[in-house]
Order: sequence, then structure tokens, then C-alpha cells
Amino acid sequence: MVSIPNEDFLKQVFQLKSLGYKASTTALSKRLNISNAAITDMSRKLHHQGYVNYMRYREVELTAEGEKIAISVIRRHRLWELFLNRVLKIPWDKVHAEAERL
Repeated sequence: MVSIPNEDFLKQVFQLKSLGYKASTTALSKRLNISNAAITDMSRKLHHQGYVNYMRYREVELTAEGEKIAISVIRRHRLWELFLNRVLKIPWDKVHAEAERL
């Protein structure tokens, strides 16, 4: 089974919702490239931790705390992109993938 960091999961839920899509198990599975069962397990885990609201057969919703973490992750990612481009002079078309790794 593939392990994904909680922050990546929360970020994907936030991004789907921001784009006007439902954060369904299937949509998250496609974005994170893992099985639906793994998405369900992660959703339950994060529900018990208070980061998402999860009900079977419903879309995943972020709690206020989950949204706070997702926004923080996105901000850090964007800061890495700026650093990589402006300081290290890496072209814009390459910074996203590198920022994801960092």
C-alpha cells in the first residue's frame, strides 16, 4: 500500500473544492494516484483526527483546521517555487515538480 502524507491529501481536497469539483473518493484517487480504498482509509483517519468531515458515499470536506493546514502547504509550495526561480534561476516550467519534492 502506498503511503501519502496527510498534508498532500488535505491539499488535494482543498484544490478540488477551489476548482468547484467535489472531493470524492474517485477524484482524490485519480489526483493522488492511489486506490479508492487507500483514500477511504486516509479519509477515516483524518476524520478521527479532526481534519476532515467524512461520511461514506459523500464527498470529503475539510474542517477549519484541515483547511488551515492545506493553505499552509500551498503557501510553502509557492514560496519554494519563488525561491527556486528567483534565487536559483530554475526556469518556471521546472520549478513546480522540484517544489513538490521539497
